[in-house]
Amino acid sequence: MMTSAIQTLTEYLQDLTKGEPATRPAPGETWKRTMRRIAVFGETAEVDEQTYWHFLEVLPPQWMDGDTFTFCFAEGMEPLRLFWRRGERYFCRRLTWEETHAFCDLAGLRRDYYFY
Repeated sequence: MMTSAIQTLTEYLQDLTKGEPATRPAPGETWKRTMRRIAVFGETAEVDEQTYWHFLEVLPPQWMDGDTFTFCFAEGMEPLRLFWRRGERYFCRRLTWEETHAFCDLAGLRRDYYFY
């Protein structure tokens, strides 16, 4: 997803989070299966509340907007994972490198900020 020079972070987040998820958790889904589903670059997957909170609490978010319950997660040298909540539903989108760079530019983050 390419961002234009005049697009704001809010507009970019709206683009990244619109539409229905490509995948949803199956009842009783294992952690391994969840991790496989949310590993697909550029695809939105619905996650359960426990998975959302795991990623929010396991490491400090790379970026967070508490007003919209949206945050980015990365562990080591990898593209960001964007998590958000809509009502009582939770979602994850693993950003591509291009999307990660665009997000960092719009959010004012150094592109290497998440490389630790």
